[in-house]
Amino acid sequence: MKNWSNNSVSKFCHDIKNPVTSALISIELLKEILKSEKKEALELVKDIESDLEYIGGIVGENSSIEEFSPDKEIKKIIKRYNGAMKIDISCPKNLIIKADKIKFRRVMSNLLDNAKNAEADFVEIEVRKDPGCLSIIIKDNGCGIPKKNLSKIFEYGFSTSGSGLGLVIVKEIVEKEFKGSVEIESKTGEDHGTKVILSFLDKPSSRAQLSSRTRSGICFV
Repeated sequence: MKNWSNNSVSKFCHDIKNPVTSALISIELLKEILKSEKKEALELVKDIESDLEYIGGIVGENSSIEEFSPDKEIKKIIKRYNGAMKIDISCPKNLIIKADKIKFRRVMSNLLDNAKNAEADFVEIEVRKDPGCLSIIIKDNGCGIPKKNLSKIFEYGFSTSGSGLGLVIVKEIVEKEFKGSVEIESKTGEDHGTKVILSFLDKPSSRAQLSSRTRSGICFV
């Protein structure tokens, strides 16, 4: 019971650290921009609002099942990195899904944090809608994961950089909450980098019931 409690606290702290930092940076920038540029100030206010909404969802362990655009949500997360990495995204602009938005953002945030911790300066995100399946592929040019460590990456606390929680959280949410799967390919050396493949089955049978906290999965709208 004690280990479970400690793990939960660690995951909570891990997930809110970056959005809190991002919100604080945005507030400092806002102070400067308010002196002259109203449009940029409004954009920063929206970014802060988005980060605080995300933190509120984690703190309250709230379910945020709603219709949303993966493209727009991922772009909100990308802003947080403020030039630390070049991030390209390819996603159907009209794609709308129904799922837990906060947990979707937690998955994507943790994967981008991992890329940053692996010293990547370029990340490519591809979102694909295939018949009955949503696929998200994240590729980075970071230092990669040694082959001997690939079997350990989903173990609690295992890491060569960072806290060792990112992939644990990703796997837990994708498999338990979204009923999906996570695959990871990685290389070190000259052709280094990591590719993460997330796959989610469309669940049309639960479309009408997905508004309940007890429901899980992802469905197309």
